[in-house]
Amino acid sequence: MNETLATSDVLLAAYEASRGSAGPAWLHVLRAEGLEAYRSLGLPTIRHEEWRYTSLAPLLKQAWRVPDPSCGAHLRLVDIAPLLAAGMDSPRLVFINGRLCTRLSTQGRLAAGLRYSSLSRTLDDRAGAAVVQAHLGRHADISTDALAALNMAFFEDGALLHLERGHALDQPLQLLYIAVGRQPALVQPRSLLVLEEGSRASVVEIHARLGDCPGLCNHVTEVVVNERAHLAHTLLQPEDDAGSQIVQLTAKVGRGAELESRVFSLGAALTRNNLRCVLEGEGANASLSGLFLGRGRQHLDQHLEVEHAGPLCTSRQLFRGVLDEKSRGVFSGKVVVRPGAQKTNAQQQNNNLLLSDDAQIDTKPQLEIYADDVQCSHGATSGRLDEEALFFLRSRGLSQAQARSLLTYAFCAELIEAARHPALRERLARVVQARFSDPRELTRPTGRSLKDTEPGAPAQTGMSIGG
Repeated sequence: MNETLATSDVLLAAYEASRGSAGPAWLHVLRAEGLEAYRSLGLPTIRHEEWRYTSLAPLLKQAWRVPDPSCGAHLRLVDIAPLLAAGMDSPRLVFINGRLCTRLSTQGRLAAGLRYSSLSRTLDDRAGAAVVQAHLGRHADISTDALAALNMAFFEDGALLHLERGHALDQPLQLLYIAVGRQPALVQPRSLLVLEEGSRASVVEIHARLGDCPGLCNHVTEVVVNERAHLAHTLLQPEDDAGSQIVQLTAKVGRGAELESRVFSLGAALTRNNLRCVLEGEGANASLSGLFLGRGRQHLDQHLEVEHAGPLCTSRQLFRGVLDEKSRGVFSGKVVVRPGAQKTNAQQQNNNLLLSDDAQIDTKPQLEIYADDVQCSHGATSGRLDEEALFFLRSRGLSQAQARSLLTYAFCAELIEAARHPALRERLARVVQARFSDPRELTRPTGRSLKDTEPGAPAQTGMSIGG
């Protein structure tokens, strides 16, 4: 029998209760299909190739519950301010345990052709409901992905961003998802981002947890970037030693459109990010990058797949991991070039820095090509800090801890600088500086490349896979 999380009476009772709630018939059908698919598939195990290095078995030991709606009622703006991208004076939607909190959210005046709100509230509006019905649950594949199916079955709310043709969101939209509670809670929010032809937007999605009780967030984001549209999407996962996060982002990119995806995973008991991007139209582009930091016994898994389905498409993948103590990282990246996707240009690179003898990394870059006129490359490196670079910095008066911190920051700097928003870059810089500095020597790294200090970047040794 397949193992599932949704076997407790509490969860199933919550599902049955929701069947009598208000909502369109098509949504009830989607939720029922999700539960049926989840029961059929069961949780993936390490026997599944795509989950070979990440076990979900520990999650079965918890008695997961649907969060109490009253949890988080005490939260004030001052409580959530540290979770937001400080300095970003931009609209935000705040969800507590998957439900919109209007008193902590800001919306303001919306220009014509622009909509951002909660999915559940949008269902009361005819035009908005039509957008939701056309896309909700249509892109994340519940027939093969058990966790996407589970999310669909227990769907309650989430964020909607919809831009009509030719419109632009002038400021980045912040989507803050907070899990809070006194009991182990299974939180399953959703995001739906739809950009029509020629529109532009920037979204910063932040997943965080307040409190010490173990929590599991199973989040699904569906993205549609239509012809000549542009979306910059940033996912920020602050450090959370007791919580677990599973995030699936599925994106469809149309003709001449562009998706920028930036992922910053700063450590959790378990993190699994599934990013799947399909370049459907001619000349579509995708740039996917990420930085993951691990320490203690944290487990961080980045799983990517970019499918080139149309000709003249370009994709770039750059992920870097820094692992300390007994943490473990996983990178699995695949580029699939379909027949007819000629003139494809795809690059994939994963670099990892191991700061202790007990840290581990499993890296698996892959190419799957069914067209003959392509330029594709992939590679991975894993190693330690360069001893010559450490010696060079020590010889110029830096302590061992300062030299180690500076080299680690230099390794991360390219990805930190890739963050679009200055406030976010500053926040990430502070996190990396604090994480890898001796508390007695908190001198903020300059953010300069090491080449500004000595010839050559910190070399990496160890395994190297290239293609």
